[in-house]
Amino acid sequence: MDFDETDESLLDKFARAYFGPRGRYGHPGARAVLLEAVQKRIKSLGLSVEEYSRRAPLTDAEARLVWNGARAALDERFYKYPRALETLPELLREWSVFAKEEKIKVLVLGAGRGYEALSVAMELARSEAWARGWKISVEALDFSPASVKEAREGIYSAADLRWLAPEAARRFFTPRGGDFRFKFNLAPPTRYAVGDIFDEALKASVEAFQGEIDLLWARDLTLFADDERSLALFSLIENLPRERGLVFLAPTELFAPSGKFSLEERRGVFYYRRGEERLRRARADAEKKPKKLRDLSPLSEEESALFGARSLSLQREAALALESDPQKAWELARELILQTQERDRVSLEGYDLLARAESARGRPRFAAALGEAIRLWQGEKA
Repeated sequence: MDFDETDESLLDKFARAYFGPRGRYGHPGARAVLLEAVQKRIKSLGLSVEEYSRRAPLTDAEARLVWNGARAALDERFYKYPRALETLPELLREWSVFAKEEKIKVLVLGAGRGYEALSVAMELARSEAWARGWKISVEALDFSPASVKEAREGIYSAADLRWLAPEAARRFFTPRGGDFRFKFNLAPPTRYAVGDIFDEALKASVEAFQGEIDLLWARDLTLFADDERSLALFSLIENLPRERGLVFLAPTELFAPSGKFSLEERRGVFYYRRGEERLRRARADAEKKPKKLRDLSPLSEEESALFGARSLSLQREAALALESDPQKAWELARELILQTQERDRVSLEGYDLLARAESARGRPRFAAALGEAIRLWQGEKA
């Protein structure tokens, strides 16, 4: 069954209905992926777009079916967490003022097919340090030999490049047949290797970097791990950065830092900085008075109303799903956090719901670590 251009408005209607409230529909790449997922769902039913429309399928169950079809393309892509990547040049510019050497060593854990590592490398290529000739290197590890092989080749499809700004796609990729190859010579050198932080046989490949890393990028490594493995990951991560090194985890993977780290936030993005003295000062200040949220530029009246309505909708849905469907509650809390982050803000309600969902999913210690991290960041005594 082929779809013509006249079907576009109906497909767009369904995609917006399913995903607009989740904050997922604004990016052109997301729109394309979700439209394709709706098309695939309609084809699987053997219906025309008009027939599908008459069935009035705008239900939560239908949205979940379509969402499952889009999940892989949304989770494995360039710039999965754009706000965190956008903070890198600014943070590194500040960090470089006190650097003893003109070099930056980066470690990316869970590199997959190279999406995460090359996203970091592209942002570093925009940094002042790279422009000034600093020695910057990116080490990337993944447990899958097949993924590492693909990452080393650096070949990506036109669909992969939809997540990049047109300027970045032109600058960093060159056509090759029907695909595109990353121009490794235009960004900091990236080396890939097989390594698994959860596998004792491969763990040594990660531990070899202890105390050497200036920037650690480890995203979504604990999504399917139990309490014990998740907390073990956090313990290992704490030993990898050198003094003043930065650590970026996924927004859903916060943990209460030990005496080696402080948890910081910029424009809604959380990250860790190694430095015991800094942390002692932060905790001393926290005991004196609660931390206030920064003054931010106000949202427009229209944007504020839309943002508020979406946030409340996500909060209500997540709260209702906590007992019956903890995984759904987790997904909704995550969407609330990311949607709020896009507006340079932190959703405390989202993190509260996320901790409750983690506990309901069978990870109470992970939930407690996440809750303690937020309390410390707020400046309250844990």
